Amino acid sequence: MDAVEAVQLITGAGGIAVFAHPLIYDFSEEQLQGIIDTLKPHGLMAIESEYSTFTST
Repeated sequence: MDAVEAVQLITGAGGIAVFAHPLIYDFSEEQLQGIIDTLKPHGLMAIESEYSTFTST
């Protein structure tokens, strides 16, 4: 299952599709924006901005 299918499955079941831990994947800013731009029309509803292991450095 790819990310688009996962988002569609989640939203189709009444859930909220969230892009969790986006900064741990080591994507470039352009890659992250591309992922968001791709998933948003399919139901991506949130992006996690903080998590327990997040540090500012």
